[in-house]
Amino acid sequence: MVTVRQEYTFEIDRVEEPEWSDLLRRFADATFYQTWGYGEIQYGSRHLTHVVVRRNDDVVAAIQGEIVRIPGLKIGIAHFPWGPMWRAHGCAETPDHLRQILRCLLRHYAVELGLLVRIRSYEVEDGPSRNPVFTEFEQEGFHRSDKHHYQTIRLSLVPSLAELRKNMCSRWRRHLRAAEKRDFTILQGDTPDLFAAFGDLYREMYSRKSIVGYNPDIDKYRDIQEKMPGHLKFMVLLCKYEGEAVAANVLSALGDTGMYFFGATSDRAISENLRAAYILHWRTIEWLKKHGFRWYDLRGYDAERYPGISHFKAGLKGEIVRFAEFIGCRNPVSRATVTVGEGVLANLHAAKDRLERIRAHALPSR
Repeated sequence: MVTVRQEYTFEIDRVEEPEWSDLLRRFADATFYQTWGYGEIQYGSRHLTHVVVRRNDDVVAAIQGEIVRIPGLKIGIAHFPWGPMWRAHGCAETPDHLRQILRCLLRHYAVELGLLVRIRSYEVEDGPSRNPVFTEFEQEGFHRSDKHHYQTIRLSLVPSLAELRKNMCSRWRRHLRAAEKRDFTILQGDTPDLFAAFGDLYREMYSRKSIVGYNPDIDKYRDIQEKMPGHLKFMVLLCKYEGEAVAANVLSALGDTGMYFFGATSDRAISENLRAAYILHWRTIEWLKKHGFRWYDLRGYDAERYPGISHFKAGLKGEIVRFAEFIGCRNPVSRATVTVGEGVLANLHAAKDRLERIRAHALPSR
């Protein structure tokens, strides 16, 4: 344990999984990407790293990340997605908590280990205006990347349900009213059978749509779900019609945000125009409102690559937001190695994406 200031201490890779999972309850800016279960399965336990900052023994900031480096050399990257967590529930923002953890990250990972430090943050780019928190990153030795790592539609849940419904586009309201007239049964929970039912629907939908460029490993997320403690598990909403599962949504509700992770509809839901997705999203909004969440993140918005789902999400009339990325590095060899390596990977992914699109266009229409 190293003293940063008289009242601050920080711990690197000293926390265990139960304590980490419990401390996520403290933060309004906690997300699924900071859960131990996600990190262990996505990165592998030997690549995981955790930092906890305390002030007078109280945890005031924390972050989980991944380390990838060349063995025996001070070359590589420390990658931190959706962090750091520093906004405590029910407390005023204390920028000094953010400054302390940024200082720790730069000192340990960039200076001592020689790695490039990338923080794909939970800090919103405020359009033409400047997020004042960006100054804290820059003063601690980070620079903001020209890239934004994530763009989404985020719906404020502060308005009443009546106002949220009124604010929807007219088409969205019309389809929701039609769905509400159906005799749907909606189940929700975090049990394995609900997640398995979603998985079946997702694979059916993926086959039907011949989706290009986005193919999450649903089995991997099922494994994450099984590892999670109860308060961190996905919530699954499953819509049944005439006893048959026709649609499902998967939601991660942590911090002050409910994040829509996956959705799926059956062939029958499409052929009979059941509009089940509309009622599932509305039930999700009702649940998030009831439990005091501030935001509903539709998790991704790309009108160029995915016009259909983007148009659907836009109908809720949330705001399009981007989240900033920050880089800190003191080792030019790490910087060059990471830049070249990621450039090669990007070209490979782009080539694979082009090939998938060619194959998709060559398939006969269904």
